[in-house]
Amino acid sequence: ILLVPDLPRKTTAALGQNANLRGLAHDLGRVLRNLEFLRTICLIGIPAKAVMTGIVTFALPLLLASQSFQQEDIGQIIMLYALGVLIASTYISHLVDRIRKTDAILFWGAVLSGLGLLLIGMSGWAPVSGLSSGKGIMSLAVIAGIVMVGLAHGFINAPVVTRIAESRLAKDIGANSATASYRFLERAGHVAGPIVMGQLFLLFGMNVQVVSWIGGTIVIFGIVFILSCTPARPDRTLQEMSP
Repeated sequence: ILLVPDLPRKTTAALGQNANLRGLAHDLGRVLRNLEFLRTICLIGIPAKAVMTGIVTFALPLLLASQSFQQEDIGQIIMLYALGVLIASTYISHLVDRIRKTDAILFWGAVLSGLGLLLIGMSGWAPVSGLSSGKGIMSLAVIAGIVMVGLAHGFINAPVVTRIAESRLAKDIGANSATASYRFLERAGHVAGPIVMGQLFLLFGMNVQVVSWIGGTIVIFGIVFILSCTPARPDRTLQEMSP
């Protein structure tokens, strides 16, 4: 043992990091060729994270500030999103464990998220803003919409990871590798959200109706997702045993 040269700690750590990076790159190559994985992350996962960073934390405070909302009120409205996520996640995680139907839960999460954004966008419509009580109606619409988006994201956060962990891909490469790849690629939504909203503001102005367009797109994504989900196939052995 004394004759074996001891590698420096930095070299050993670097070798471990390189091995982890090679393993992640290999897993990413496999998951990016899996249609079920791509459908889930592109229609559900990335859009949800893009809404959180692009609208809830970036665009909505700017829009509310342009409507003369106080900073304290804006902060409280944004906190309602986190409260909605917390409440929904507490119950949905138990529901998923019991019914094991992640497709339907993710679908309703996407639809409710889109409807919440549509409700927020409605607060800027001319018939609403032109009313004498337009500011109050606008506030109620924003509050109801942000709570709905928070609840909807509670429908998505845990069930989408469960879906990936229980997919056929996870059986091939391992649940840890599949979920780690998902978590890594999901960060694209965090980056894309503010970029997309910034470009939309540049093209169409800082208009709350832009949020409605995003909401409609999210609803369409949810519908495409549920329609493209393949039904569970019966076990081949049972088919062969049946007369």
